Amino acid sequence: MYLQKFITLLLTSFCLTFQSQDIYNNLVVKTDDSSQFIIAINNFQQNFQPHNNIKISNIKGQSITLTIHTTDSIKQKVEKQLFFESNGKETISKLILKGDHYKFRFISEVNIEQALVDTAQLLITYNEDHKYENIPPVTIKDSLALYNDSSLNQQDTSIENSISYKGKTSCNELAGSSQSIIELLNKEIFSENKLKLAKKEIQKNCFLSNDISRIINLFEFDDLKLDLAKFSYDFTFDIDNYQLVIELLDFDSSKKSLTDYIKNL
Repeated sequence: MYLQKFITLLLTSFCLTFQSQDIYNNLVVKTDDSSQFIIAINNFQQNFQPHNNIKISNIKGQSITLTIHTTDSIKQKVEKQLFFESNGKETISKLILKGDHYKFRFISEVNIEQALVDTAQLLITYNEDHKYENIPPVTIKDSLALYNDSSLNQQDTSIENSISYKGKTSCNELAGSSQSIIELLNKEIFSENKLKLAKKEIQKNCFLSNDISRIINLFEFDDLKLDLAKFSYDFTFDIDNYQLVIELLDFDSSKKSLTDYIKNL
């Protein structure tokens, strides 16, 4: 008799727990080019440190207002109304760069219990602690370098910056356009030539870790990524954020090589 009651209570508790978990949804937002962003849901800011791959769990309700503010050299606010057709789902989406603007794209949807684990993600539990103030925590007011496509020579470089970063630096003054370099590299077919061109352009200026990540992400092979990551460290302003670059490497051996290289500088 007592055993039967215990089993009944246990099953009831399990069902209630399962149902309570099932009323929530998860949302994943990432970028292909490693650009970072801030997310607000229902006008509540979810992260204060910009990231390029974010999962927000335990989102209540089936309809949410999503605001994404990119914080790299292409600053943009993307607003979207999302509707979850059912509960207990994880929605995967991306910010895709089209020209000089990002577009929000739905990618897929899976049951939460079937969602893949991504160790590179910033994991956040949905919160309503901070109202979104429409001001990203990292701001760079740009007047970016212009390039002459015919000669590939830099004609003008100036950046006013009001960046809040207070950590260690490898170069003194932010200058240069990662987007301009990306456009140049996309015209180059051969990987070795692309690497030489990237080094040539990067050494002219001083970039954020996020901009270096965008450039390195254009390379397919890990050995080339590692080579460029080591080279670019001296031309990176916010070196305390260089973990962004390390995370782009595919192999643990490459990540260790870069980490050891930085430690030994």
